[in-house]
Amino acid sequence: MSRQVFLYDPPDRFVAGTVGLPGRRTFFLQASSGPRVTSVALEKTQVAALAERMDELLDEVVRRSGGSAPVPAMAPTEISDNAPSRLPWRRSSGSAPWRWPGTVTSSA
Repeated sequence: MSRQVFLYDPPDRFVAGTVGLPGRRTFFLQASSGPRVTSVALEKTQVAALAERMDELLDEVVRRSGGSAPVPAMAPTEISDNAPSRLPWRRSSGSAPWRWPGTVTSSA
């Protein structure tokens, strides 16, 4: 299978979430910009690994900027996104590179 790249620069929305009841949940990532939506189903451990790598990436951004990068220590509660997911769904995932503009690239 060939590799597909979905670029949202910047996205209107980028969320991790679940669908279903505990024990039978499907975990997913979803990015959207205007009418364009990409959803990817993941394993629970992949979502946890992504969260850990994103935390490491943001720590590295702060370190390399000497503390001047506008990265809050904790996510502000007012930016919580509890809106329902949008369709369509993509049902596979692989390695995903994450980039902070001009600074650091990481893969999860």
